[in-house]
Amino acid sequence: MEMKKYLLPLIGLLFTVSAQAASFTDGKEYITLEKPVASAPAALKFFSFYCPSCYQYDEVFEITDNVKKVLPADVKLTEYHVDFFRSAGARHDARLVRRHAVKRTR
Repeated sequence: MEMKKYLLPLIGLLFTVSAQAASFTDGKEYITLEKPVASAPAALKFFSFYCPSCYQYDEVFEITDNVKKVLPADVKLTEYHVDFFRSAGARHDARLVRRHAVKRTR
């Protein structure tokens, strides 16, 4: 029983490493479009004002700013606030969205 306690996590770790090394094949795991969809937005970001991880993602680690730096000039990053915290009310939520819009235009 004691050996089982150490052996199972080791086996799990082995499967994790082998899954990361998998190569993907066009036509099997994914397909390449012959003609790109011109009207589709190229970059979308979904976040919540109420999510501490979303805040750190943006304000602490500056991920969004770094992504914008590497996007091609003709690609626009569109951000959408997702409200899973309905108890705050629609008026409060609308104020947050307006503040976010003002912040992004400065």
